[in-house]
Amino acid sequence: MLVTSPATEDNAPRLGGGYAWFIWSLAAISFGYAFFHRVTPSVMVSDLMTEFAIGGAMLGSLSALYFYPYVLLQVPLGAMLETFGTRRLLSAALCLAAAGSFLFGTAESLEAAYIGRILIGIGSSVGFLGSLALASTWFPAHRFAFLAGLSMFTAMASGMAAQAPLAYFIEAHGWRSSLMVLGTMGMVLAVLVFLFVRNRPPQTGQVSAGQVNDGQ
Repeated sequence: MLVTSPATEDNAPRLGGGYAWFIWSLAAISFGYAFFHRVTPSVMVSDLMTEFAIGGAMLGSLSALYFYPYVLLQVPLGAMLETFGTRRLLSAALCLAAAGSFLFGTAESLEAAYIGRILIGIGSSVGFLGSLALASTWFPAHRFAFLAGLSMFTAMASGMAAQAPLAYFIEAHGWRSSLMVLGTMGMVLAVLVFLFVRNRPPQTGQVSAGQVNDGQ
């Protein structure tokens, strides 16, 4: 079934246009958000060791629980992005990361902190592949390598921001508050991704009802 689409030759988003940059930026920022989470425990070392009465080995385990699901999910995520689309998968992943951040920030036991960290790792795993998927569909092919590099730059810059700036925030407001802020940021990003990201540019003139329902 075909339905009339508001997109026309004149007003449809074009490859590499402003809308393409906007939605790709949301995915790249999501990757940066994941990288920020990756390094946060290194800034909270003394606070976490005191709060949970743990030594360096246990703290290392807590930090590493981010990486296990993150790495293991990279291969199946490629197929999942093709099946469910970047919009749905990335917004759901950001919700998981935000939930993990809230759980970690309110954890009264080490076990709860472990679960929160695992959720953060799962939710953080989509950002990079999602940004590449949008780069491949919303931009000309010759832009792909540049956008992949720009995604990585965004992540590295976020990792840098998770050092001294985060340390100052933790000193002023506490490590739990910092995780609450990160959780809120993740939820805001999830909403923006769900509302604005489209898996591919609309075809001019008409689209199928299924594409409209799927947000494609």
